[in-house]
Amino acid sequence: MGQEFLNESQNNMKPLFILIIALSFTLTVFGQQDSTISAVHYKTQHFDCAIFPSSSWALVFGQKRFTPNKQDIDTAETALKVQLQCLNTPQINQGGDCPVIHKNLRKYSRQYFGYVDSAGHRILYINCVWKSDDSYKNFTKSFIDVMDGCSFYWHVRFDLDAHKLFDLYVNGRA
Repeated sequence: MGQEFLNESQNNMKPLFILIIALSFTLTVFGQQDSTISAVHYKTQHFDCAIFPSSSWALVFGQKRFTPNKQDIDTAETALKVQLQCLNTPQINQGGDCPVIHKNLRKYSRQYFGYVDSAGHRILYINCVWKSDDSYKNFTKSFIDVMDGCSFYWHVRFDLDAHKLFDLYVNGRA
């Protein structure tokens, strides 16, 4: 009976052991990568942004990523000024205590990540954070992901090849 109990206990421990190893690996890999992200801080009188390198793991959209350059950012920033209001017509999660994003564009810092979509288009993922928020302090170090917070946090994509903003998402209200 003692040997049977020992064998059964060992069999029950195998899945737990595998889970512990998998979790340890995941935490080690992603924990180390977060500290290696270094974005280029690009600031003008009109905008303040962080340009993340293609090696950034924060947002893996596909197998092919690229590091946006300042010209790419300038093009996207022009599109934000020109196209955002139309894209933001329904003004979801905006108004009241939450800012209308296209009217307050200068009050957001932005994080830029580049990837190539399945059609071969170069896409910029633009993550926007209200400048007076505490998370703004680290916006050049890692991807800022906030749940809720209404229009203090939002993101949009920009197709560099088609010169078009799309996929606007404004955080929900808590």
